[in-house]
This record gives sequence, C-alpha cells and structure tokens, in this order.
Amino acid sequence: MSNQKLTRRCFLTGGVTAIAALLAPREIAFPQAASEAFKQPPLETSKDGVLQTHLHLAYADVSIPGRKRLERTRCYNGSVPGPTLRLRAGEELRLKVSNELPADGEHCGKEQMNQPHCFNTTNIHTHGLHVSPQAPSDHTFVRIAPQSQYEYCFKLPEKHPAGTFWYHPHVHGSTGLQTMNGMSGALIIEEPENEKLVPEASDLVWLVQELIGTGAEKLYSCDHPHAPYTVNGQFQPTVTLRPGEVQRWRFINATATPGGYMDLQLLDSRNRRQPFMVIAMDGYPLRRRLQRTSYVLPPGGRVDFLVRLGQPGKYTMLKRRFQGQSRDQVLAFVESTGRPVNTTLPATTRSLPPFLKPITDDEIVKRRVVRFQICPDQARGGVCKNFPAAKLCQRGDDPVGNVFLIDGKPYDLDRVDHTVKLGTAEEWEIVNETGAEHPFHIHINHFQVMQPGVAPEYWPWRDTVSLPTERSVKIRSRFLDYPGRFVLHCHILLHSDLGMMQNVEVVGDGPGPCTVV
Repeated sequence: MSNQKLTRRCFLTGGVTAIAALLAPREIAFPQAASEAFKQPPLETSKDGVLQTHLHLAYADVSIPGRKRLERTRCYNGSVPGPTLRLRAGEELRLKVSNELPADGEHCGKEQMNQPHCFNTTNIHTHGLHVSPQAPSDHTFVRIAPQSQYEYCFKLPEKHPAGTFWYHPHVHGSTGLQTMNGMSGALIIEEPENEKLVPEASDLVWLVQELIGTGAEKLYSCDHPHAPYTVNGQFQPTVTLRPGEVQRWRFINATATPGGYMDLQLLDSRNRRQPFMVIAMDGYPLRRRLQRTSYVLPPGGRVDFLVRLGQPGKYTMLKRRFQGQSRDQVLAFVESTGRPVNTTLPATTRSLPPFLKPITDDEIVKRRVVRFQICPDQARGGVCKNFPAAKLCQRGDDPVGNVFLIDGKPYDLDRVDHTVKLGTAEEWEIVNETGAEHPFHIHINHFQVMQPGVAPEYWPWRDTVSLPTERSVKIRSRFLDYPGRFVLHCHILLHSDLGMMQNVEVVGDGPGPCTVV
C-alpha cells in the first residue's frame, strides 16, 4: 500500500451510522433506521508457519462517531482498528512497522519522563503473548522514530495457549493518546481444528475503543475527552444470529481512560439480562466455564463469551457505566432471526494443558507487595509529603496535576523495581490505596488470581486484573522461559503515561527472541 493511499483518508471498518444519543438504561431502544451489519476488521493469517505482515502508521482523515467532520488522526494500514492477526502456537509473527508520521519537532528525552510527549514516536506491544521481552520481540523500550521503520519477530512457544490477545503501541508518554487515536488490533492464537467451539463465521472479534482524533491530547488534561464507544470501528452495529445458534464473542477492551471500564450485559427487548457462558479470560481458557449475566471488563482485559439465544427477537449488548464519567451505552444491537437451529453449549468443565497447572505453595520462592497510589490524598502513610506540588484538578483545561505512583515512586526508565530469577514462581499482593479501581497489567507472563475458598485448579489465569478500591488482590506467577526486562503498570493508559508503571527484570539463562521454546 502506497503512502499516498494511506494519507488520503483512513476509514472506520465498515463505515459509521448516524450517531444516536448515548442511551441511559431507561432509554435503551432500537434505532429508527436499520444500523449497519456487524463487521470484522481486515484479517491476516499465517501461511506455512509464518505470518508476515506490514503495518504502515500515518496521519489520515477519519470519520469519527459523534463528530460532523473528518478528523486528522493516526492509524494503521487505512483502517481503524488495525488488521486482525491470526496464527497458531509454534508459529512466527514477522511484523514490519513503518512510521510515516512527520517529526513535527518531536521531543522524546528523559527530561520529559511521566509527562505527555513523543506523540509521533511508536512501537508495538503484543499484549498477553508469552514471548521474549528482548528486541526484536516484545521489547517495550524500542523507539520507532518518525520516518523510520523496524522489523519485529515474535516466535510463539509450542505450548502457547490459544486465545484472544491484542497489539497496541507502548511508548511511555504517548501510549494512551495513540491507542485512543485507534492504533490497536486483535491478535488471535487459533485452536487446532478439532478443538474449535464454533464455525469461523460465528467467531467474532469485538474490539471496543473510544476514538478521538483532533484534540486527543486533552486526554492528559483535567477534562478528559469523552467519546462514543465503537466496536471494530462501528457505532452500534447489528449482530445477527439464528435462534439456537452458538456464537463466540471475543471482547477486547482497547480503551485508555477510567471510563473505559465496562460492565457488559446482554438485554432482551424488556431489558432483562440474558445469560452467556464465559470460557476464557485474557486469552487463557477457564478450567470451569462460568454462566453469567454481567461481566466487568477492565481496560486492557479480554473476555470470551459463548452466546446462545433460544428465542427470536431483538436484544442489546450494553456497556454499563462502572466508574468514571462515562455513561451507559449500547455497543451493538443483536437480532435473533431466521430458521432455528439446535446447537448446544459445551460442558462447563474442561482440562487445561500442563503449562497451566496451579502454582503450589512449595513453588513460591518470594513474596512481594506492590502499591498503587495517587497524590494528593490517595496514598497511605507519608508518601504524598514527598510530592508537595501534587494537586487536584481545578479547571478543565489544566494539565492533570496528580502524581501517579507505584510503591511511592513515579516511573523511572533506568530503575529496576523488581528482579526475578528465571524459572521461579512468586506470590505478589497488589494493593490499591486509591479511591477508584485500577487494572493491574504485567507483560510476558500470565498470573493466577488467588481466590479464597476456591480450589487453586479453578483460579483464573490473567494478565490484567482490576484492583478493588482501597483493597488488594493476591496473584501467583511463574517467570518461565524468557529472561529480560519488561514492565508492569496501570492499564488506564492515561495513568501509566503519567508515571504508574514499574520495570521488572528476569535474570538467568534462557532463549532469546525468535527462538523456539
């Protein structure tokens, strides 16, 4: 694809319908005119064990929901979101990124640490993949400057679980802005053919974004921009399935603000919740599948539902407000229509691969406590005395004056906060000392979320978990296969850009990037 084609106009996949009001619960209704059919992002798949692809990043004119004009933004390959990448365990992803953005007086020095900066410099993070953190794999410290390119190589282990993952930029200081511009895409590790739960046509990606082009810099101001939420670049499309048909819905929360938390509910025409089966969280399968009528998905998280509507009719997939200043919004309309089919949901329990055996007490070699804090006023002890300039928002156009901390310190690129020995397991308590929930995310290795009163074999494996207000979550993780440095952070990307992040270094002898494990 030529530069000329990319910079002329970027389109939202499938186009955009006329914008309706963001509907409160009592106002939920079906559109007067038919909405667009639910569409999938462009798809790229592996061939002969390799998925080789090229992402072009360029400014483009985008039609964004809620705006009456085209807006200038950054996007991949002429579509928002970027292409869905599908490959299998044991295969290789070769990804070339060409940054065709202008320099525009770009400043990316350390003196701007924990401030918004570096808006046109980029990189790629493969969120949730168990791959090497060393360059040229999932190395978040890579910087792809404007008018340059970089070639990544990600080699998936043969044991890698199949599931729903995603990719997005991760340059400190601009991660939130670039993601809000629409720079993200689904990354699906496919099951073997004999393990697939639904046909390909019934396996749907739901990549949820808040899209803003012009003015996205206001993300870092006291008056965060509030945009309609889109699914695969569409505003309130219509999903169609037959009565009795089972579909797999892969939700990816690709938002960047506190309002991106979403309580997902499927409602019938009388606003009654409908059940769905939760089969995977953050890409990894559940030992015991869960029947739910509501599921809270934090920013950065993923969840896979199996949906079966026995009765014909009209339904809505709703994002309920969870916290922040967002409102309830219909994400998509759902129509159950046509000749009924007789399909059944799978069993509620399943076996997991040996790679996902529970982490036992005798494996634990170290315990740590990690504390999420915000100054002023949302940190225990005397932490905020060290940041006398921290202040609450006064005016909407002021830059955010809070200080975002982990363990009493803002992020430092050169500091190693946690050193871990390769091949060991640890137990961490993640404490939230603030007045709102935050999603904790760590790169490279998933963790088990400990649940008192639940057998360890049923503890879910996650890479992103929400921290309850002024409470804590305990996790256990094996640091397997790959040495190197990576990060943990709050996945409200606004917060991580402003300092709520730490470095982790795994030390020991292990394979490097692009190496079979």
